[in-house]
Parts: sequence; C-alpha cells; structure tokens
Amino acid sequence: MNTTSSALAAVATVGADTIVASAGDTATGPAFVPHSFTNIGRGTLRLIGIHASATIIQTFLSED
Repeated sequence: MNTTSSALAAVATVGADTIVASAGDTATGPAFVPHSFTNIGRGTLRLIGIHASATIIQTFLSED
C-alpha cells in the first residue's frame, strides 16, 4: 500500500481493489459490494456519498 504526505488523502477499498486517493479523486463500486474509506492524510476526510436509490440499505461489517 502506498503512503502519501498529502494533507488530503485516503485509502479507498471497494471489494478487493484498494487505491490511495487524493482530493478530487472518485471511487465507485456496485451495490452490495463492501467498501471502506480510511483517512491517511493530516486533514479532515470529507466524503460525498451518491446513491442511485431513494432508499439506502446500509450494513456494517465486522472488522475481524
């Protein structure tokens, strides 16, 4: 996994794919695929979630 010294950076994981994202990057994934975002920058991580459905179904997975 890459690390960065950017004030605005995150590790984005969608399914088995992981990227290091910077401000302005986009990470997308299909419905029902586990995904996560981890702040690795020095600043506050802000996310915008866009969902195609009017109903959001959310399940928290264990961290095991």
